[in-house]
Amino acid sequence: MKDSLLNNDTAIILTSLLQLNSGTLSNITVYSLVTIICTLLEASRTPDSERLALWVLSNRNKFQTGEFTDIIHFGFDMVEDKNANCLPDLVEFVNKAFRDKSHVQILMHYLSLLFKHNSTFQNFNLKIDSQRLTQEFIQNLFTIKTLYAEHLSDGMIQWIGRSLGLYYQNNGKIPNRELYEFDNRSLRHSNMIDFDDEVKSLDTIFRQIIHDLPSSSLRARYCFETIVGVLLQKHNTQAENMSSQISYDELFREFEEFIYPISSYMCSVLIDQVELETAS
Repeated sequence: MKDSLLNNDTAIILTSLLQLNSGTLSNITVYSLVTIICTLLEASRTPDSERLALWVLSNRNKFQTGEFTDIIHFGFDMVEDKNANCLPDLVEFVNKAFRDKSHVQILMHYLSLLFKHNSTFQNFNLKIDSQRLTQEFIQNLFTIKTLYAEHLSDGMIQWIGRSLGLYYQNNGKIPNRELYEFDNRSLRHSNMIDFDDEVKSLDTIFRQIIHDLPSSSLRARYCFETIVGVLLQKHNTQAENMSSQISYDELFREFEEFIYPISSYMCSVLIDQVELETAS
């Protein structure tokens, strides 16, 4: 439900149905509530969407939200443009969501919208506690990335990427890859899409870094330009094909004018030098 006009039409239908059945609020499932909140977050502000929001918020304490109470009420606060007092626990939420896999997709879509529409939520959750990265949680994140990555917001993709990277850094291994490998093989032999052309897992990360460069520290810009120097060297001097990892022309062509290509070894030396100077 990405089209705002469709969501506005959905808001009209939902408002009518909910008002006609206002006596059965306790029968509305968590997943129906999530769908309603997603509709409100994605719809443009119209009289119809405002009526739906008003009705939902006036009845927020009558809904049975069970084990998802915290994150549902966080969504209510977002609809109300109200700052939440406490942020929901995403480790618990993701693990609970996977107990009933028939509803994982709508719950992850909801989580993706929270990352997209709430900068406080995004910034808080990008500060990851490595002690909470259990094998169950990481496996669930890996499954989310495998199945739904193209539908997730940039903020959620960054959160998943940081969590997986931190887990790998601390444990030296990644979760079970069988599901991903199966999907990878299937997509490679599909006539519908070319997997390597469609999936460039580093694009989102580099795009965000480039977007943040103007407000970054001198040290951060130095490290970024050093890494870009290696990419320029690999692409232009060594003629390596990196199209399956990054969109070179879109993201890095403009840097050729002022960044000098360097080797991976020189990059390592330069960054080590910065780390030593920072430590001293």
